[in-house]
Amino acid sequence: MAGGKITVTAHHDAHGQHDRWTSRAWRVPLAYAVVATGWIYISDRALVGVVTDESLFLRWSIIKGLAFVFVTTALLYVLIRRDFVRADLSLDVLALDTEQEHRVAEALRRTLALQQQANEELTQVAALRDRFLTAVSHELRTPLTVVQGLSELLRRFGDRLDVAERTQMLDRLDANARQLSLLLEDLLDLNRLNAGRLVIQAERRDLGVLVVEAVAEVDVGGHACTVETVACEVDVEPSKIRRVLVNLVRNAVVHTPPGTPITVSMRARGGTVQVRCSDSGSGVADGQKSRIFAPFEQGDSLQTHQPGTGIGLSLAKEFVRLHDGQLWVEDTPGGGATFIMELPRVARTEV
Repeated sequence: MAGGKITVTAHHDAHGQHDRWTSRAWRVPLAYAVVATGWIYISDRALVGVVTDESLFLRWSIIKGLAFVFVTTALLYVLIRRDFVRADLSLDVLALDTEQEHRVAEALRRTLALQQQANEELTQVAALRDRFLTAVSHELRTPLTVVQGLSELLRRFGDRLDVAERTQMLDRLDANARQLSLLLEDLLDLNRLNAGRLVIQAERRDLGVLVVEAVAEVDVGGHACTVETVACEVDVEPSKIRRVLVNLVRNAVVHTPPGTPITVSMRARGGTVQVRCSDSGSGVADGQKSRIFAPFEQGDSLQTHQPGTGIGLSLAKEFVRLHDGQLWVEDTPGGGATFIMELPRVARTEV
């Protein structure tokens, strides 16, 4: 508003000065014409009484007229030049004010665009925070409830249970404690990744052995899980790659109907090796094949009651990237999704 007011005032001032200059440009020559006529008339009458020689009178009249014309022309030049300078300055001020108005308007547009972008980012952050809190609270509440319930049963009725029942309860306690530990580890690793403080401690291992170990950690329930491995050494941090594989297998178990097959296979190609985890579920839409690897994202086909914090695939992709590898998803022939992890077959540094 202030910029608009200043600009309008500048326009009025410039036009006012231009009008004053135009009026004065007509008045000044007229005034000097009147004065010149009067001067010539009075001087001629005075010379008539003093100078009797007609030729001398004529010469004095010419000299007087030329002198007067020179003086009046000089005065007119000075005055008109001053008015022209004033008019030019007024026009310059008007041009500067117009340019300033454009600059201010452009700055305001940029500021509004940045503010809108910041508001959209804040909205996205708030939505991510809400999804994160909802998912984490659910994932924490479920194993904690189991741990609390089983602990209370063992405390109150442990002496009445036989060995098999106590062993079963202890196994469930151990499984839920492991689930809590993995969730906390995921959250800590996510924080380390965001801070740039996650460093891979690589060692040479057989990737086929890591695949078998990872599948053994997952409760596949009613799924028929087939594992096909080949001997292939890689330089990796075993715990990180094992967590990637566990996440892929658990993802297939959770997001596919019970009883459907799951296949984990390996394929060595040149200087890389692939681990492929294939299922027969509903698959992943083309528009979501990259989105599901973002933090706190899940596919639209997933039901809201299905577990998961939405950070598993994001962490898995980052873990693989830190090993100079890639992780992506493709369609399984006949239906379903195939998650593919590709790693270098050789050490990054050779001795």
